[in-house]
Amino acid sequence: MTVENFQTLVVALTERRPFHPFTIELTDGQRFEIDHPLVLAYRDGLATFLAPGRIPYWFDHERVSTILEDTAGVTRANPSPNGSTPSRRTRRLANRPPARSAIRRRVQAVG
Repeated sequence: MTVENFQTLVVALTERRPFHPFTIELTDGQRFEIDHPLVLAYRDGLATFLAPGRIPYWFDHERVSTILEDTAGVTRANPSPNGSTPSRRTRRLANRPPARSAIRRRVQAVG
């Protein structure tokens, strides 16, 4: 992930009011649930996550593979492979429930 994308996403998610938890997943599979805006300190692509028990974890933008807007992982906020950030419309559509025709196709395929 680029420094700019990392910084933009983290600022947007930590400063959102009301605050909503989000998850940062690293390239090695390690995940950090950011459940409060003050458990993450960041600057110039570097970050420190303060885990429960006051355990600090340091990581940089290059180790971040995905940033999920919510803990269920329904909506991805990470950039697409070409480096651009998804538009609001794309994120909104990702949250929309599937159309009835898609549900019917799934039921017919299963049944």
